[in-house]
Amino acid sequence: MVHLETQETPVLEMTLMKPGTLGPQLHRHEDGPACDLKVARIAGAELKDTDIFPSQCGGVEAEFRPNQTILMGSRNVVMGAIADSFEIGRVDRPVVDATGLTGRYDFKLTWSPNRGDFAALPGESAADPEGTPFLEAVKEQLGLRLKPGKAPLTVLVIDRVERPSEN
Repeated sequence: MVHLETQETPVLEMTLMKPGTLGPQLHRHEDGPACDLKVARIAGAELKDTDIFPSQCGGVEAEFRPNQTILMGSRNVVMGAIADSFEIGRVDRPVVDATGLTGRYDFKLTWSPNRGDFAALPGESAADPEGTPFLEAVKEQLGLRLKPGKAPLTVLVIDRVERPSEN
């Protein structure tokens, strides 16, 4: 038996580094390319700063780049979706949006994973230990900070576990 319950939980609160100021890689969607713009990309092709990433709106995408960096981005999403994308394998607790920003946003974020997180592809060097770590990239590129806090979250509570009956 299980049930859902709201509990005060350790989280990372996503806030702006400077109130009212976005980082260089975080933009209001209305200031960027429209979603109906047709974008063609060749898989594995090197992105230029002027290229649109990701090519589709509404979801968060990530891809491995040369020199063992990761490029992650999204177009036309709310800040809560950006916070959700940060917690998948990058930080050790849920991330909640505490920016106070409304509307929809586009972002691009490039960082170097920790050495040993990913094996180098043939012909490539291992991850650069001097590359930008994830949390530093979030600060520098998006103008966001992830700080420890607590928030009420809905969690799954296991009430009882029973052994399966023998057939």
